Amino acid sequence: MPIAWWPTKVTPASRIALMFWKIVCACEKKNVHINCVIADGYSINRKFFHLVSLRKFSLDNDDCVYTAPNPYSANRAIFLCLDPSHLIKTIRNSFYASRPGGSRYLNMLGPGHDILWEHVAKLYEMEKSMPPTSITKLTSNHIQLTPFSKMNVKLAKDVLSHKVAEAVSAYVRRWRRYC
Repeated sequence: MPIAWWPTKVTPASRIALMFWKIVCACEKKNVHINCVIADGYSINRKFFHLVSLRKFSLDNDDCVYTAPNPYSANRAIFLCLDPSHLIKTIRNSFYASRPGGSRYLNMLGPGHDILWEHVAKLYEMEKSMPPTSITKLTSNHIQLTPFSKMNVKLAKDVLSHKVAEAVSAYVRRWRRYC
């Protein structure tokens, strides 16, 4: 059951960490145990994770289990987790960076199997020209991201859906046949 919520963009991570340890202390004294902290991937929250876990928090680290030592129970760590909805947006936004002029690509199946934003954009254009046969229901809001739409979890979920993956896969297979 959630017991605290700190929406902030300006509170320093060190201040959040201090408030966190005060709350852990107060809760433990009343036999209420803190098992997990969930946050989005905002830089202040990553710094907070770094401070309370006593190690560098990195989204690129293969060791994806982050915990904070529990000063009240050595065998009961406090798990530090990134919110799944924010991770979905992060994946989609990284994927978006693979567009022409972008800096990244997704390689899910090994060399030669790059998945580019261009594939989804071409799928959208193809489906737009054949509305009754559209499978994915992608819209221009899914493809032409703005700062506001980059924050929309539903748009990210739609782009990363199974339907889009299957349609892109079929599109790429068909495209490779003709090249």
